[in-house]
Amino acid sequence: MKRSTWILLCVLFLSIAFCAQAQDATRTAKQEKLEREIHNLQNETAALIKAEKFAQASDKLERLQMLLMDAGKYQEALDASFKIEEVSRKVSDRKSPWNYVRIGEVYLSLGDRDKFFEWMEKAIHERSFTKLEFFQDGHLAAVKNDPRYKRLLD
Repeated sequence: MKRSTWILLCVLFLSIAFCAQAQDATRTAKQEKLEREIHNLQNETAALIKAEKFAQASDKLERLQMLLMDAGKYQEALDASFKIEEVSRKVSDRKSPWNYVRIGEVYLSLGDRDKFFEWMEKAIHERSFTKLEFFQDGHLAAVKNDPRYKRLLD
C-alpha cells in the first residue's frame, strides 16, 4: 500500500476517533445538566412541600417526573408520580385522571404491562379519562396488540 494511502487511512481513523470523543463529551455534558436539573427540582419540591405550597410543589413534581423519565430513572419517576398524587390531594378535591395516566406510563416504561393496564383502567373508570387521542398516539405501540388495549378503547 502506498504511503499516501496509509496517511489518508490514519487521518480518517483519527477523525472518526475525535468525532466519537466529541459526541461522548456532548452526551456527558447533557447528562450532567439533566442530573443537575433533577437534583435542583428535588430540592425545590421538598422545600415547597415543607412550606405547604402544594400547588407549586405539584407543578415541580410533574416536571421532575418527566425529567426522570427522560433520564431513564423509571423507579424514581414512579415515586415522583405517586408523590404527585399525594400532593394533589392536598391542593384540591378534584382528582385528575392524568396522575393515574402518568403512573401507568411509568409502569409501562418499567416493563410492567399488568400495572400499566391496571392504572389506565383506574384513570378511565375512577377518574373519567376520555382522551381517545392519547391511545391513538404512537407511544403505546408496545401494547397495541394486547387484548386489554382494545378493551381500554371500548
